[in-house]
Amino acid sequence: MSLVHSVFIVSNILGTISIFKLITIFFERENINQYIELLSYFIYYILSILFFIIYPVPVVLLLFNIISIFTITLNYGGTLKRHITATVYVYLIIFGIEIVCMSLFEYKKIFIFKIQELHSVYLIICVKVLVYIISLILSEKKLDIKKLGDISVLYWIGVVSIPVSSLVIMVLFLNIAMGSEQLQILIALIFITIINIVSFQLYNQIVSIMQERN
Repeated sequence: MSLVHSVFIVSNILGTISIFKLITIFFERENINQYIELLSYFIYYILSILFFIIYPVPVVLLLFNIISIFTITLNYGGTLKRHITATVYVYLIIFGIEIVCMSLFEYKKIFIFKIQELHSVYLIICVKVLVYIISLILSEKKLDIKKLGDISVLYWIGVVSIPVSSLVIMVLFLNIAMGSEQLQILIALIFITIINIVSFQLYNQIVSIMQERN
């Protein structure tokens, strides 16, 4: 086993904890089966390691993480719209940090449908630590997202379409950008991040307003 794989196995513990903290921003942890909850995170931890080591194809890892995060959210009560919203925002945070770190450390053209092994231990550690820091900051904020049962379909589509579009744009960056374009990628990611922060705050504000009306 390589050093990169060993570091990922250890640091993925922190990554899994970060996902837990990010997901629980959107959901209350009342009336849940804690054994099933713990088991679901443990299964995610093991499977994510296996995919990373055995079959590190970017698009496969992307789909695996999105499906896994959505499945984990099913531990918690809420509407389908809330589960989808949580999945999109949680993965957008993780994916955005990964791309920023890749552009700073060892970014090169990545073929999303081919095996792409990472060779930088520092990159892996940086991603896990930054995601954990962001999850701590967000989990400490007093947000209204988890307090409301539902929002209208039009509001929901308007809010969720922004992070979904951002994910698509980031994937396209990975597939078409060249190694000499780090600065352009960073600038684009900064603007995408700002847009999604505004979108997240908008979603929280909509929930807050609807809660007051109810």
